[in-house]
Amino acid sequence: MALWREILEQGYPGTSRQVHRFVAERRTRPVRSGRKPRCAKASASEPPGSEAPLPPARQLAWLLVQPSSVLDEADAAVVSRVEQDGTARAVMGLACRFTALVRPIAEVFAGGAGG
Repeated sequence: MALWREILEQGYPGTSRQVHRFVAERRTRPVRSGRKPRCAKASASEPPGSEAPLPPARQLAWLLVQPSSVLDEADAAVVSRVEQDGTARAVMGLACRFTALVRPIAEVFAGGAGG
């Protein structure tokens, strides 16, 4: 709240909740209350079989439409985990097909007027 009040005085138009979310996503240590950051990695103290949380929605959506050949091992593991759900796998297939249709068109526009 102190950070929000400070940037509010400098002209920031957003809400305190927006600042809270921004800070929470970038937190590298647990907060004093003992809660873990939203993107906490699985640690040795967690029970076997518990999995690390999925990345934020935008990052996950980006990963799911990337060709598997460009994914590193950690990202490929996330995609594989999501593919275990039948509905998610179906949506992923549709999103990949849509991306395959749109990507060449976007590349034409990115190439400028000469394309």
